[in-house]
Amino acid sequence: MVNLDMLKDLSDIESTGKVNLFALKFSHRSKGDNFVVSLPSNQSSYFREQYCSFLRSFAGFECRRFDPVEKKDNTYEFMPLERISEIWKDIVSMIKGSVDFRNSQYRNLLPSVNLTLCELTYKGKTLWLGSQQRKTESLFKGKHPFFATENELKLLSLDKLIALSFNVDFIVDLEDPAMVYIFNRENFVKIFNFYDLLKEHVRAKSEVIKKWTFLNNPVYIQSQVETGYVFKGLARIIDDDKYLKLVETVNPSELKKRLMDKCPDLFSSKD
Repeated sequence: MVNLDMLKDLSDIESTGKVNLFALKFSHRSKGDNFVVSLPSNQSSYFREQYCSFLRSFAGFECRRFDPVEKKDNTYEFMPLERISEIWKDIVSMIKGSVDFRNSQYRNLLPSVNLTLCELTYKGKTLWLGSQQRKTESLFKGKHPFFATENELKLLSLDKLIALSFNVDFIVDLEDPAMVYIFNRENFVKIFNFYDLLKEHVRAKSEVIKKWTFLNNPVYIQSQVETGYVFKGLARIIDDDKYLKLVETVNPSELKKRLMDKCPDLFSSKD
């Protein structure tokens, strides 16, 4: 079973880890509006504390392979980084071309960022921690933030206010084999437009369905791979060559018996 080793080293990371924080406006569709800013490091120790505080709650959780159909309680998930490699390359390319906060032409747009990435280095190892962000304007919608000084309240301007979340949605580990670990699947799916990627992955391998003799109309099932109940279900098995070989040998009567025996509350003989 794959596990994320850093969860055992959080005390060391909190005291000795090094972080570089990048704020991004990232969209799959309007790439021309994307930008990235390298944030100042004067709060590095605080950043480390916040990330480690969040991740400690997962230290005793089980790490399971990403299952698009269901998510078990008290788990976090993993998948090979190659599943999101094209989008990850775009993000890395943006970061490589970033400039720091002082010199960035985008510093005034920081309240509109929707993603932060933390480059975390410890013990010679580098990980990337990703957190989805809400625009400052939407976060404070209907509210007026004030800063309390000793003598007065000062109204803060939203176009100057950056609101950062340190809830980690995913972690990218580039060591061989490169993996992405998922702590918030809803945000992960949104950031990487993941279900569209999964549809493409299943569609590319869907010819295997034609070998399933227990289906009356395998071509029809193949034509439905873009529907949620089909591509998510197929994604659970489409990369398991050993399992797929077994599926090819299943006949209708055997399949019926297995369903009746294993899932009596879900299937009847009529089904």
